[in-house]
Amino acid sequence: MPLSADKRELMARVQEAVNSSGWQMIFENDEHPCFVRAFRDGDSVRMLVYIWRLTRGGPTGVRPEGEFRIQITSVNPPLRTGRGFTTLLLGWHEDLEVFAGFDVSRRPERWGASPSVQVREDTLRLATTNGFGFYRRATGTGELAVAFAPGSFMDYATNQARFHEFAEHPDEVRVLNHLTREDDDIDRERHVDLDRIGSHGRRQVVRTVNERRGHENFRARVLSAYRRHCAMCALQLDLVVAAHIVPVEEHGTNETTNGLALCYLHHEAYDRGFVIADHECHIRVNEIALERLRRIQRNSKEQEFLQNLRPDLFLPERQEDYPSAHYLRRGMELRGWPTHAA
Repeated sequence: MPLSADKRELMARVQEAVNSSGWQMIFENDEHPCFVRAFRDGDSVRMLVYIWRLTRGGPTGVRPEGEFRIQITSVNPPLRTGRGFTTLLLGWHEDLEVFAGFDVSRRPERWGASPSVQVREDTLRLATTNGFGFYRRATGTGELAVAFAPGSFMDYATNQARFHEFAEHPDEVRVLNHLTREDDDIDRERHVDLDRIGSHGRRQVVRTVNERRGHENFRARVLSAYRRHCAMCALQLDLVVAAHIVPVEEHGTNETTNGLALCYLHHEAYDRGFVIADHECHIRVNEIALERLRRIQRNSKEQEFLQNLRPDLFLPERQEDYPSAHYLRRGMELRGWPTHAA
């Protein structure tokens, strides 16, 4: 059926998530379920997306407390699957801004008037800070629900079948839960005995979850600290990302003090060394680069760009979240700025 206003909004969340995963997406139809294609660096993934909002599981005393569900309505069984595309069965939680993915292969050929599938609230909350959360039902078929942050969307989509294979291996689910449990020491890498994981595909999932954990935790903390404002221009509009001052590749940490919230424009400008924040949080422009752009007449809108820059960084409310002066100095060095006069 044609996309309703609500389904169109939900598909917008999917598109944003694909983009935040580092891919681009195009729509192939205007119906629900919706065919989309994601692509990046020559890779292409075709997906058929079924999506509903996650709502409370039912009346108190009837369903367990802390349960959320999607109700599979307005589509006829069975869910469509086939070669050449991946079918995704998704829920979206608006307040937590996370998805839940459910196992398409376990949906029946026929269902009743209002079929539903569930996930726990604490599982969803884990995904907001660690990228993923996992809930294996203790009853019935032991189905595994996978909660994931928008930045983990394509990690899930490209490994969907492998994720849900874990339902058949409860001991391996415990490994996933070990990786995503709450922990203040986000920079401490968690040791995982991959020999406990029975297939190459599921071992790859474990590696992905372990890598995503640090990234998503850093992202959530930095964006929260800066209230989703760009530190250089104070823009919000959900066009802001969490950037490392000292990149991970240069032994940078995932501490909040090694992060800045930056809009896409100023993130690019910062990484290129066109603008910088010094150890006192003053924002500075690379005058040598700017003079070159003037000389070759590529400085259109220069004044608007400069006027939109704050003189100093927009800082978090908590002083303990302020960017470290040491990291800011190191960030200048890595981006080609002298620090002896900073």
